[in-house]
Amino acid sequence: MQSVVSEQRGVGATLCGWTLERHLGDGPVCSSWLGLNGEKRAVVRVLRGDLAQDAKACTEWLRASWAANRFHHARVVKVLDQGLMPGSDGGPVLVRAWAHGESLEKAVDRGDVDEAAAMRLVAQVLDVLEMSHAHGILHGALSPRNVIVTPNGSARIVDFATAPGPLVRSSAASERLAAARRGPFLPPERRTIPVAPCTELADVWGAGACLYFALTGTPPEPDAPWLAGVDPGIAAIVALALHPDPTRRYESAYAMLGDVRRLLSGRKPHLDGRAAPMPSVRALSLVPSSSAAQLRSAPPEPPPVAATARQRRGNVLLLLAIALLAGFATFVLVRERLAEDPPAPPALMQAP
Repeated sequence: MQSVVSEQRGVGATLCGWTLERHLGDGPVCSSWLGLNGEKRAVVRVLRGDLAQDAKACTEWLRASWAANRFHHARVVKVLDQGLMPGSDGGPVLVRAWAHGESLEKAVDRGDVDEAAAMRLVAQVLDVLEMSHAHGILHGALSPRNVIVTPNGSARIVDFATAPGPLVRSSAASERLAAARRGPFLPPERRTIPVAPCTELADVWGAGACLYFALTGTPPEPDAPWLAGVDPGIAAIVALALHPDPTRRYESAYAMLGDVRRLLSGRKPHLDGRAAPMPSVRALSLVPSSSAAQLRSAPPEPPPVAATARQRRGNVLLLLAIALLAGFATFVLVRERLAEDPPAPPALMQAP
């Protein structure tokens, strides 16, 4: 196994029908390779270290990865195949489709992501999370490495890390996998021992962490500098998403996405987790005092969905009124035309 995952000796090996062309890097739980199959390209992932010898961890890792195929979204990169390393004790191998582009981590390090681009990317990430959560699928390991930025500046999500299904408490295998991923991009509640189960609020935190990294180039550690010079609305959104208490974050990816879209359209965020109360204390404490006062006094915007529904009803009534007027006008014109044209005289009967 070590000869295959070794960067020096792995090139040329064939796994699941894919020839390893180049070592792409090592993550917390697996190594990634560029695999070729004819003219096709894919990413071949190999579970690393002791995790590869833990049967339950192997099963959980594979089930979590295949969760990307349980719903359809154009920005989610699908899994293609799985297999085992050669040998009696070989660990699992997973093949996922190739995503053209580079990780958000590399794009930020190179300076290609400005404030506007960061907001657009996180909006696309949240759009994926909204749909995946609706299908009961959690990502569980969102980080700048798992967000791919394509050449045209759009996001692709890779490497789902949470097996689908209800979790009352984390299994030993999921705790081992979470412990291996423990780092600045794992939500605070999942860095503890025992590890808390993954929830939608953990993915909300991950989206906020990706946005923070895109804006600063650093992970959101407790002692990391805050968002100096960043738009106060963006800073407040990040603060609410990264709240250490999960119950005080955005309630869902949908709620956070709403605020991100409001800012992108030039409107003020609601800064709530649900319908639209007020910003959390922590969110307001992390923006300039003048901006915080402005956010407190800002009247809530009308719900866009309700406004759209009222507008549609108004349009339907307007169309009905126009149709009735048109029908009445046609009736009047036809009636007047009949009145203007006198009936033809009866034909004269000829005498026999």
